[in-house]
Amino acid sequence: MADALSQRDALTIGEAAKNVGLTPRAIRYYELIGLIQPALRQRHNYRLYDEKALGELRLVARCRAIGLTVAEIRALCASATEGTADARKTAVMYEQLRHTEALIGEFLSVRQELRQQLGLQETSADPDEKVKAGF
Repeated sequence: MADALSQRDALTIGEAAKNVGLTPRAIRYYELIGLIQPALRQRHNYRLYDEKALGELRLVARCRAIGLTVAEIRALCASATEGTADARKTAVMYEQLRHTEALIGEFLSVRQELRQQLGLQETSADPDEKVKAGF
């Protein structure tokens, strides 16, 4: 249990969720499956999240935002806390890098096609130029 100072500085689950961009339900789920450490508990059994817990939640939120699965996040978190399995962590990171680069390629392809359909030059500095002009 946290001391009085850290409890006073800690956030409730709703506040923590807003702070890191997750829902309280997602946070409870990540705690349930062991992806994050169980929250500190207040006398009335309210969950409290200190800076360390918020850091874990931010990492999970960012990983989910870029498309990592729960299993991939677990592998990254485990290798970071254990200080082992660097090869596994590197493999997960390379796989995510390949996935991200493929998505970027798809987005660029769609952008090029849309620009062509709108009659915009590829070298245009402002992709919204004709939209802004009432095109």
